[in-house]
Amino acid sequence: MTVIEWVQLSILLLAIVVSLTVSGYVLIKATREGFTIRWTAFLMLALGLLFVVYLAYTAREIHPADGAQIMLVTGLVAVTGVHALSASRQADASVKMAEEMRHARFPAIKIGWIGPDSTEEKVIAVFKNTGLGPALNLKCYLAHDTFNFQYKDVGYTVMEVGEEHTISFPRGNFDFKERAGLGINCDYRSVYGESFRSILRFEAGEESHFEIIEIKEGK
Repeated sequence: MTVIEWVQLSILLLAIVVSLTVSGYVLIKATREGFTIRWTAFLMLALGLLFVVYLAYTAREIHPADGAQIMLVTGLVAVTGVHALSASRQADASVKMAEEMRHARFPAIKIGWIGPDSTEEKVIAVFKNTGLGPALNLKCYLAHDTFNFQYKDVGYTVMEVGEEHTISFPRGNFDFKERAGLGINCDYRSVYGESFRSILRFEAGEESHFEIIEIKEGK
């Protein structure tokens, strides 16, 4: 076997492996997600490439009369490739649109600090849903780096968009005049099941920081 023949054989084997690998991957994805236009087009493209590889391997045995059929098959493979690419882009755009629609319905609980009440036995904070969707299963509570508040959280089943509540938290023996390290937290869920936590955290001096984080499952 000459060097040229060895290179041709190597390219042929590589093309076969790639075509079979792509076909197997597409079949697995299609089995899990369904034979949508996207995966069907990719499967046809992979099989078409495999056929083109076969034609390249048997090129010496092909008669001139078969040229038209070969050109037709090659053209179909090319069209299938373009269709697969278009279907993939449309599927990605649909997923992105669905994700944006979900984000457009996310709640956002804003927390505002009011301060100790007249008896200084409780601290008062205001909670308002400033998001674009209702907040579900709310649990609002105090947290600290070192101090442990010994009481249950205050909760609401639903807080609609624009709804606002003022909550009083018992002080215990915590000195709210030294608020560094104190956090006012509120955990809640969206109508789509995502979990969020709004945090108003006090730092050194009178500085405070507010943020909303998404809570992943298992955390």
